[in-house]
Parts: sequence; structure tokens; C-alpha cells
Amino acid sequence: MEDGVLAALDDALGGLLERELGVPVRFDPPDRGWEGALPGLGLFLHDVRPAPDAGARQWTTHSRDGTAERVPPPRPLLAAYAVTAWAEDARGEHALLSRVMAVVDAHPVLVDGGLRADVTLAEPPALGDPLKLVLGLRARVLLEAGRAVARGPAGSAPDVRIGPG
Repeated sequence: MEDGVLAALDDALGGLLERELGVPVRFDPPDRGWEGALPGLGLFLHDVRPAPDAGARQWTTHSRDGTAERVPPPRPLLAAYAVTAWAEDARGEHALLSRVMAVVDAHPVLVDGGLRADVTLAEPPALGDPLKLVLGLRARVLLEAGRAVARGPAGSAPDVRIGPG
């Protein structure tokens, strides 16, 4: 995930849909229309926010090269996509979106390299042409910590004994 979690998610989700459906995927907003061979899919990332079930985040301490560092845990994020189908006519678009729903249902967990995403259908956003059918997808991913905090030299805790000994 050298380019980051969102680029990795785009690659994994777009790649899955291209492989399974045999159509090109673009990441443009749905109001731009389609430029390219038909049929095709538009997969527009329109919202990213912390997952509501993130809960308390407990930092951990790791020892490395004689020093200790505190590392925050990954942050769960929800990424929302607007999916539009582009075909010769509305019926072809509906058929393509039906196939998208079947692929998402068959692959609720995406694993690609270091990325793991839970993908579900979601409420569609109000984006683009109001007369264009838009399918909502939501992916839950983990944003790995981008920093660690140095805590000084690594040490070992002294043995503590309670009682006779």
C-alpha cells in the first residue's frame, strides 16, 4: 500500500469488478458522463469517515533496535462509492449494475496485498444526474498508523515478587 489505503482500495475494488465483469472501470464523478468503450463502470469515491464502531484505540509498545516506541493501532475507516453503469441503453445499465451487486455479494471480503476490506451494498448517494441509476457501495478498511512515538531505550522490567521469597 505504498500509495495509501484509498489508492489500494481503488485498485482492489476496481480490479475485482474489471476481472469479474470484463468491463473497464473509471473513478470519475458520475456527472461527467463516460468516455471510452461501452459498457463500463464508474466507481466514484465520494465519502471517507471514521467507522462508527472504532471504539477506544489502545496504543502498543514495541522494542526495536534497542529502543522502545509506542505505536497507535490502525484506524477503521468507511469509504463510500457511487457506482454508475454506462451502456448503450438503460436496460444494459441495469443489467450491469445487477452483475455488480452479484459480485459484491459473492466477495464481501476483499484481500489484496496488505489490504483487507469488508465490502457491502449501501444507500446510494445523491450525486450526478438525478435520472441516472446510482448504486452505493461501502468498504470498511484499516488505516495503518503513519507514525510511532519514541519512548526511550528498551528495557526489561525488574522482577517483582510479593510474599515470602
